[in-house]
Amino acid sequence: MRLCKVYFRDREGAKRKSNRWYVEFRDHRDRTPRVPAFEDKRASRAFADKLQLLVSARVSGAGLDPDLSRWLETLPKRILDRLGEIGLLDAHRVASTKPLSEHVDDYEQSLCDSGATAAYVQKTVNRIRKVIEKTGAVFLSELSATTVAGCLAELRDKGSAEPDAEPGDKPKGLSAKSSNHYLAAMKALCAWLVKERRTTENPLAHLSGLNARADRRHVRRALEVDELRRLLAAARKGPELCGMDGESRYWLYRLATESGLRSNELRSLTRASFDLDAARPTVTIDAANAKNRKAATLPLRAGTAAELRSFLGNKLPTVAVFRMPRPEKVVTAIRGDLAAAGIEYADATGRVADFHSLRGTFATLLLRSGVDLRTAKELMRHATVNMTADVYACTFRESLENAVDRLPSMACETEQLKATGTDENVLPECLPVFRTKRCAGSRGVATTGDESDDAQSPRKTGTYDAPVCNSAQENAGRAGPAKTTPKGTRTPVFRMRT
Repeated sequence: MRLCKVYFRDREGAKRKSNRWYVEFRDHRDRTPRVPAFEDKRASRAFADKLQLLVSARVSGAGLDPDLSRWLETLPKRILDRLGEIGLLDAHRVASTKPLSEHVDDYEQSLCDSGATAAYVQKTVNRIRKVIEKTGAVFLSELSATTVAGCLAELRDKGSAEPDAEPGDKPKGLSAKSSNHYLAAMKALCAWLVKERRTTENPLAHLSGLNARADRRHVRRALEVDELRRLLAAARKGPELCGMDGESRYWLYRLATESGLRSNELRSLTRASFDLDAARPTVTIDAANAKNRKAATLPLRAGTAAELRSFLGNKLPTVAVFRMPRPEKVVTAIRGDLAAAGIEYADATGRVADFHSLRGTFATLLLRSGVDLRTAKELMRHATVNMTADVYACTFRESLENAVDRLPSMACETEQLKATGTDENVLPECLPVFRTKRCAGSRGVATTGDESDDAQSPRKTGTYDAPVCNSAQENAGRAGPAKTTPKGTRTPVFRMRT
């Protein structure tokens, strides 16, 4: 290995000596390539030493140690390209030395090529760039689980320590659920880098998300049936809001409640999406407009289809059914209709009733009507039944009250008897008093729980003359004078169990 400078001819044909040093060395293929270094001889000498380590690692087949990897990331692109040309670095390794910003641009293009929606791509990439900016990482080797976890913690704590914050103010930082979304975006980027062989391992693979249930900021509730009817009536009679007339808002809310369609899915509906003349009316969502990218055909109620036919009128098949405004304006419209119907946007517990709450109302009404959980899951188009039962299905106030009323009474039987006024003959031990009667033509004693001679009352007959009561004194008082028995005769005692 040696350092040298090369000679070249300029545009005028004059022979000139280069300012930059070059390194000649024997590579892993036993060749002697020449690689450009730097103008400073000391820096070029250090560069040559690193090249020798790189050749040794390539010959032995061992992976690059972290120090050597970080050194490669600091090299100019021209040197990396030259190392790739001579085969000392493979193409993927050369790509891994690019700045993180270039990797993110490539990942964004990969998401677009995979068919993801523009909104999803933009949201995912924005989250990634925000985390990278907060961590200050420039190269992939500077991205670690510790820095990412610290960045997410800082984003969650943002605004919590402001001096002018009131005790009841909501925190301004990320919620646990939003923090998990940021982490998922970063882990997806690193997994893509591993798949593309731009790195050998995912530095964030062992990071796990937070418990989103412990920090819920926007909790939705299902509308009560009477609230839903009032909302529909207020929307139908109300004035134009956010570019939508009252009749359009009425059908927008009603279809969201009776079909569970999301806001963007309702926005994509056209006249051709409805089949109202079939034996079972349906509405169809194209795969391109569905959240899970799967086409779905959902049934409609017969009464709803009959009324919907007059609303659609003579619209052309390709004409949109609803001219919905921007998503934030849809929120404004439903809040105006809620206020007109006298319904609070947020209840006493902080749960809100927004447009997506209509989808939760659909799931709740299905389960309350006796629909099995799996059928409700298919109608909601969820991946698992846990999403339907735990996230979307809510409970109504009267449902909780009715559930408590179904519990059995825990009062003691004696207290129930006292409450009905039939407790004068109840013993302290809550045991019945048995009366004894002589049976004609029989040596036994009839013992019953009733003093009447009703033939239908249950009777139990013994085989001895001695009546049985709850105490010896009662036996003596009710059986009359004691009978004499021959000396030496043993009189067995017969006791009946009740």
